[in-house]
Amino acid sequence: MEKSDFLNQTVNRISGYIIDITFAISTVLAPILLYLILRKSGKIGKYRWYLVYDVIWCYAFDLTITIYKPVAPEKSDNDNIDITFKIMWYTLFVIIGAILSTHLWLYAKTNGFRQFSQTTYKMQLMLLRALIMQIFLAIFFIYIPMFTIGLVMYLGSRHSGSIVTFMLAIKSAHATVDYVTMIYFVAPYRRALLQSVKRIVESKTTIIRNVDNSSVVRRSG
Repeated sequence: MEKSDFLNQTVNRISGYIIDITFAISTVLAPILLYLILRKSGKIGKYRWYLVYDVIWCYAFDLTITIYKPVAPEKSDNDNIDITFKIMWYTLFVIIGAILSTHLWLYAKTNGFRQFSQTTYKMQLMLLRALIMQIFLAIFFIYIPMFTIGLVMYLGSRHSGSIVTFMLAIKSAHATVDYVTMIYFVAPYRRALLQSVKRIVESKTTIIRNVDNSSVVRRSG
């Protein structure tokens, strides 16, 4: 197998850019989101600890991919190496399944919806929509890429290196889209962030206006 067939350098370079860019974005969003969860949750109650867990887990997985940028090894004549690598991927599937189960268990443990009265029914629906979207994102950005990686490695595709690398790049975007989704769908976080941005913009606008006025006064004098 030629090296260019196994791992296309253009695909490898683009995947590297995606991994680095999404990691940079998630690095900025993670502390902001943790602050919003811990300080702006309001009536969300214990459910916020599930959200904290989600933020930390997503970032840890993203950090691992960014540091190691793993690619599939070229197929070897040594059957033991092939079998070992496949076992590694199967083990990874089991770990991911355990992570999903932990997600659901923590959600049930926090009794997120039970603590709310009828007066906060909208809050319940808001959190439910956020949870459904998070599950959908996990399927699209984690499980489909991982299933594709396992299938490609099992079939021994000649382009497996490029496919695996690109699938990992897609996986690396999960933390970023998960954070953005959480901020958007959980109204208290969205409002708090927009208010903060508005204050910053107004503050900078005021400073610029004062500087301009001072310049006009000096020229007039």
